[in-house]
Amino acid sequence: METALDAGADDVITDGEMFEVTTAPGRLENVREALVARGIAITNAELTRHASLHVPVEGKEAETLLKLVEAIEDHDDVQKVYANFSISDEVMARLAK
Repeated sequence: METALDAGADDVITDGEMFEVTTAPGRLENVREALVARGIAITNAELTRHASLHVPVEGKEAETLLKLVEAIEDHDDVQKVYANFSISDEVMARLAK
């Protein structure tokens, strides 16, 4: 964690086995190089978007939105899909049935 933060990372999150390091796009390469220099194995290093504002969605709108995202993800020309919506676990469980 210290290596990443000293190299300019904004945050380091762990789930026990893996670490997710977030940084500004301009500092990605510096942080990656610092981790590699310390012998830390990197599984993946890429630029990705994270929403700063999440819009809660429920009911019919949630179902429609999930169908839209699924259709977009299934398109051959689409590589990644970014979204800023949040659907509660209860609504997700109901829609999964």
